[in-house]
Amino acid sequence: MSSKLSMFNGGTTTINNIPKHIQHVSTTTRSILLCGSPGIGKSAKVYEFAKENDYLIFTFTGGLVTRSGLYGTEFINTIDASCIHYVAEWYRRAMESNKKVILFLDDLANANPQEMMILQQILGDRKLGNYDLPVDKFLIIAATNMQKHNSNVYNISEAILTRLCVIEVILNSDEFLHMAESKVHPAVYSFLLHRIWAISDDADYLEKVGVPSDVTSYGVNSSAGSTVHPRPRTWTGVSDILYGNDAKYILDGDNISFFETTIAGLVGKAIATLFVKSLHTTLNIPSIQFLVDNVDTDVNYVDHVSTNYEAVTATVFNVYQALIRQFDLFREGVNNGTYVYESGTKGLHVYTCKPLTDLFKVLNKIKESEFGEGINTAVIVCNLFDQIKTQDKDNVRYISGLIREVPFFREYMNNQSDIRNMLRN
Repeated sequence: MSSKLSMFNGGTTTINNIPKHIQHVSTTTRSILLCGSPGIGKSAKVYEFAKENDYLIFTFTGGLVTRSGLYGTEFINTIDASCIHYVAEWYRRAMESNKKVILFLDDLANANPQEMMILQQILGDRKLGNYDLPVDKFLIIAATNMQKHNSNVYNISEAILTRLCVIEVILNSDEFLHMAESKVHPAVYSFLLHRIWAISDDADYLEKVGVPSDVTSYGVNSSAGSTVHPRPRTWTGVSDILYGNDAKYILDGDNISFFETTIAGLVGKAIATLFVKSLHTTLNIPSIQFLVDNVDTDVNYVDHVSTNYEAVTATVFNVYQALIRQFDLFREGVNNGTYVYESGTKGLHVYTCKPLTDLFKVLNKIKESEFGEGINTAVIVCNLFDQIKTQDKDNVRYISGLIREVPFFREYMNNQSDIRNMLRN
């Protein structure tokens, strides 16, 4: 028997939980198969897991898998008619490395049927011909789309499926926004934050998040069988285009219609029309340089930011991203000795870093402005500390002295035991 995974009755998870499931099978002879709709971040999470856990990763993708590339080549010894197996180059490199290895079989169900026997031996017997793929060295992960997601996939035999831990990965919009917040363009983030349903056109997902019935008029539900789909991968493409083009160029009367057509090629015409309308506010927000230059003046930011809440969101998000970028530069300066510290209260390392201080002051000025009540400072603080923690726990203490100079940061830190504990630890 075989399956195209058109129906699924196994375990389900979300993108952020993928590492936990991988960890569960990493010490067993089982391999894991992550299945789900295209473009939601399955493969990206596997690469992230490999980087964070210092694995060497070798990827073989669906229909591009060849016998020689994955398995190696075989020759008949003319002297005694024995078979000689020359193992593939990737395996030789893997065994020579002192690192553990992830063999990532991406788009598994798109592999040609004639290659499935090799994959069955790898996934089932953990062998490559006569060569072993020992558990203490190799972690085997596969990913695939499913027929129910309108994917053109081959059957996967029961012999393979029964050797796998099959997990369906479902879209979680909040996870996507959190993962993308330091990467996507502020205009994209602001648009999706206020229209969370526009991340997906999956009917089941839309029902789960309670999308109102009139959303169908935007062409979301009706586009399930179309070529173009709004999802994390395609919204990232929109973000890349925005970063690659000047805002004035995009909003120019002669260019905006062409830009809308380009965006429609990624997320569909209906949503592209809505998105372009929002750009007239979210692309006209003041620049970071303007905000910094006027942080110590009596210039009222509200006069330069539309009262449209999307514009406010985009402005704050733009400052947040600038903080992340500047912190990376600050961290490099700490590591190479550009910045020196003094011992502050309670043994904290206190640095002087004007670019970071200015950005903190900008955020504080926005908070104290007329639209400050609508800014969730708790989210900003937590997200900033999450970003810092993932890079270097020691630098949490370094930067804390700077953050304590900002009133609303200081107030939040003083009221949150988890933040105080993180600083102490």
